[in-house]
Amino acid sequence: INSNDFYNEILSIQADSEKDFLCYRKLSHRYVRKQNGLNAFAYNVNSQHGEDGILEAIFNKIGTTSKYAIEFGGWDGIYLSNIRNLIVEKGFSGLFIEGEADRAENLLNNYKDYPNVACVSAFVGFRGENTLDNILSRNNAPKDIDLLSIDIDGYDYHVWEAFQNYKPRIVIIEYNPSIPNDIMFINPRDEGTFNGSSAAALVELGRKKGYSLIAVTQTNLIFVVDEEFDKFEIWDNSLEALRTH
Repeated sequence: INSNDFYNEILSIQADSEKDFLCYRKLSHRYVRKQNGLNAFAYNVNSQHGEDGILEAIFNKIGTTSKYAIEFGGWDGIYLSNIRNLIVEKGFSGLFIEGEADRAENLLNNYKDYPNVACVSAFVGFRGENTLDNILSRNNAPKDIDLLSIDIDGYDYHVWEAFQNYKPRIVIIEYNPSIPNDIMFINPRDEGTFNGSSAAALVELGRKKGYSLIAVTQTNLIFVVDEEFDKFEIWDNSLEALRTH
């Protein structure tokens, strides 16, 4: 039995309009709180909730390909960054994207001596010229991407949903930590609404896109492509098992 299919099912409920919230309760809602898995490796260099250490443990399992990482919103490329440590200590190249002008200027200054790091001033959207696909194409990103970190405090769900032309091996995406595991809540398709989607909704989206959940921190879900999942020997990767905070 595939453990993903055993513990989850893909849901296809859609909002009636772009301004509507989508919120419903899953039929199964077990809460099992335990400390296990990749969170045991958590530590911070620049990250907020141990993501630096968890990423090191993940790459120790699956290795690297391009050693290319992407992060948005990038802030200044240092504060609470999930890819800074990979660039400075692990030899990664990559791309930062930040929409706020003052932060984008700081970002450029902080990486002016890193020729393998590109910094883009833009708000990533899920339609129009600034979709993530379009930004990556304009900046000659490789097809093989090791890590994508999504943190825009709102419509993260829709940006990831619209992302079609690349498939990073690892995806870190922010969820709304105030929403319980069994609530499916999807932020409206509105760039001006910043509630953040629930962990359950993002897990279902990840499954549709070919990703398996492998770790959960206080604010981020961490996914790996299905092809690499068995290397972690995780039987139960449900939210109830992995979300211990």
